[in-house]
Amino acid sequence: MAEYTTDGLPVVSKDTFESLVALAMRDKKKKEADDFMQIVQRENPMIDGMLTMIVTKYGESDYSAGFAAGLRFTYELLMRQAAANKLEEKLGR
Repeated sequence: MAEYTTDGLPVVSKDTFESLVALAMRDKKKKEADDFMQIVQRENPMIDGMLTMIVTKYGESDYSAGFAAGLRFTYELLMRQAAANKLEEKLGR
C-alpha cells in the first residue's frame, strides 16, 4: 500500500531508491540531465528558476553542480515513487 508523509509527499521505498541509484550509476550522460531539465521547466518552473538563480549566483562551481545534482536526484526520486504509488493504488495493493 502506498504511503505518504503528513505533508503528502510519497514515502520512498527501498526498491524505488535502489532502481534510481542503479540507473544514475549506469547512465551518466548529459542527455539524461537535459531531459530532466525539460521536465522541470514544463512541470515545475519555480524549481527551474531556483536552479537558474543558483548558477547565476555561484557560476559553474562545484556548489552549483552539487546543488543541481541533489535537486535532480530528489525530484526524480519523488516522481518515480509517485508513479509507483499511482500504480499500486490502481491495482489495489
